Amino acid sequence: MVQGNADHNRGKQPGGEPGTHGEHLVPGAERDGSNGRNIWAGRKLSRLQRLAQQVAEEKAEKQRAKETALKEREERIKQMAVAEKSRKEQKHLYFKRNAKGQPLMRYRMDKLLSQIQKTVQ
Repeated sequence: MVQGNADHNRGKQPGGEPGTHGEHLVPGAERDGSNGRNIWAGRKLSRLQRLAQQVAEEKAEKQRAKETALKEREERIKQMAVAEKSRKEQKHLYFKRNAKGQPLMRYRMDKLLSQIQKTVQ
């Protein structure tokens, strides 16, 4: 025998709205805007929720560490490029010669003077 209206109401909640099953709101419950999950006021987090939160925090920390390492690496690369450029310029000056083919001592003396001044300071 078919029960007329009983099968029709089986999937609905007592409130009458279909699709709300599984979301029994507690008075005072709020919805967190950051990730869309329900945050229940006054309840302890379940073990699964605590683990999920811990994993999310660890993931965020790893991401921050990765970003800082990347910034440091880029800064180091920039410094190395500047140092290499100055070394190439200095090397180019060392190869300069006068009209008779003798090396110019002016640039070598400038470098020695700057090294002495650096050690004095």
